[in-house]
Amino acid sequence: MFLKRNSPALSSNDRIDNLYCFLGIDIFPAGRKGWFINQDGREVRKLIPHQVGNLLNSCRDFATIDTQAHKYTALVKNRLPQAGTLKNARFGMPFKRKNHSIFAQTKNQLAQMVRLGYLISEEECVRALFHTHDESLDVIPKISSVGLLTRDRRAYLERALASYIENSLHFGRTPKFWIFDDAKDSPSICQMVQHFRSIYGMEISYVGKKAKNHFAADMIKEGIPPDVIHYALFDTESCGNTAGANRNALLLKTVGELCFSADDDTVCRISNIPNSQEGLSLAGGKDATLYNFALNRVSLLQTAPLRQDILELHEKLLGKTLGHCLTDFASHKEIKVFHLNNSFYRRLKAGGRVQVTFNGLVGHSGCNLPTYIHFLNDASLNRLGQMRLDFHKAVLSGEIQRGVNRLTISDASFCMAGFLGLDNRELLPPFVPVMRGQDGVLGTIMDQCFPRSFFGHLPWALLHAPEEKRTFSQDDLWNSASMFRLNDLIRVIIKSFQPVGLDPVQNLQQLGGYLTEWGKLPFSDFEYQLNTLMCQNISRLIASLENRILTAIDAPKFWVECVRKFIRCLEYDMMDLQIPTDLTNGRSSEEAKQLAQRVILNYGQLLSWWPAIVEVARDLKMRE
Repeated sequence: MFLKRNSPALSSNDRIDNLYCFLGIDIFPAGRKGWFINQDGREVRKLIPHQVGNLLNSCRDFATIDTQAHKYTALVKNRLPQAGTLKNARFGMPFKRKNHSIFAQTKNQLAQMVRLGYLISEEECVRALFHTHDESLDVIPKISSVGLLTRDRRAYLERALASYIENSLHFGRTPKFWIFDDAKDSPSICQMVQHFRSIYGMEISYVGKKAKNHFAADMIKEGIPPDVIHYALFDTESCGNTAGANRNALLLKTVGELCFSADDDTVCRISNIPNSQEGLSLAGGKDATLYNFALNRVSLLQTAPLRQDILELHEKLLGKTLGHCLTDFASHKEIKVFHLNNSFYRRLKAGGRVQVTFNGLVGHSGCNLPTYIHFLNDASLNRLGQMRLDFHKAVLSGEIQRGVNRLTISDASFCMAGFLGLDNRELLPPFVPVMRGQDGVLGTIMDQCFPRSFFGHLPWALLHAPEEKRTFSQDDLWNSASMFRLNDLIRVIIKSFQPVGLDPVQNLQQLGGYLTEWGKLPFSDFEYQLNTLMCQNISRLIASLENRILTAIDAPKFWVECVRKFIRCLEYDMMDLQIPTDLTNGRSSEEAKQLAQRVILNYGQLLSWWPAIVEVARDLKMRE
């Protein structure tokens, strides 16, 4: 559907400077006939020619008519070697006059599309959003718990805990602090927690292996199957890296609250994202994150830290409906639309709420490979092109500044859980208990199964400061093409699931049943279907990256060369998928896949039981 226009067209003066975008929600290819499209929310579909549909689909981001015309012209020229003639071309504009440039004709047709209502201005879009938002402004509680995740790393934990406690006390806040330790109970950490209680006067709870076992026993007494709850909280398959199990414990212990979570190698040192602005951005279907690269961490920390309440910053968006967020801004001019899509509008219509918030990061990227370099948006590419540092040295250092430059609400599935605000009053999905990338799985499930949830992004960064040096090698730029980890393949399977309703409880249980079916397949069928899905996923990724090169008109040449080499590596790896690579340590490829299938089965069963587990945890908490 389209947003309704208030007038048939804008004035000629406005048309030059305004930003326009195609917001056609329902548009479908109609074979040789062209495209079917719904306009102004009507159920009657209209048939439009191929060239019109192609041009409209190239205008999915807000930009001036000139910018849209330049982008489409470059796209046509890149895809058609003889774009000057375009006599029998199936892709592109119908050019009737030989001497008229592609750009000029594209610009004229875009202006006509503005008059016909196919393209809407950013100003009109924001005005329509203000008219449609939810007026019910329920009182949002404050963040009452802070969870820190560790694995018997006292030095890191002590530094992190002191920084977050001191930030809270400076602003007169007394949240409960939780320490979730996925190693054996540490007497050293217990002593440190007791010391911090005495000097700060804060409530701090230590949840180690012993406490988790007691909690699991209480859940089992309430009817939760032992294998399911033990899988959620422990590494029952000896996979390694149980950060997800720690996060599941946090979700169950803070059920009914707003909470903030951080890793033990982070520090509550707050800084602005460069060029940050006032106001709110809406970003549907795209990651609005900006990246800066540096040779070392020192160069990223030249400005003094800000004295701000980190919990209050997350409370600017966390737990609020989109309508509630819009009312915090006095005028339409404070709202910017980065990109909107079908998913965003459906969430808006359903009364969507910001259920997860992310602040930015400064310091080490937190990634084991620099895969993010291949997926930079235009703004990040512009920064990269202006960078006077050696590109490879800066990227391989691993030191970055990442974040949005305005408060941003998104429906995209990007999720990195080093710092996380959680509205845990309503159901949130569980994490995969093991291996890296389990936060990405949570983001994918939120995108697929939680149709009323938004993500919130904050233009302030916290410090990620591991003391050991974590640099990348030159080969790491390409090795990531073949590094399909356990949780990468789980995400691919989840994306092939299609929920049928709006209820997240039912969607989560249906997804659980879907993954359980995958886990129970004969191994040969599992392997065949998994390889098929992975090939399809890689194929789509290659097509997306190739299209990204075409549309990134002013991208630095060294970045384009980097992405092209990454594509060649993806093409090569499609021939022999050895997955999941993070489970192959000490195991053959077949053993790793068999283990992956068991993890998928266990995770499917956990998803099916999770709503019941959360309600039992809620009841146990009320009895305390």
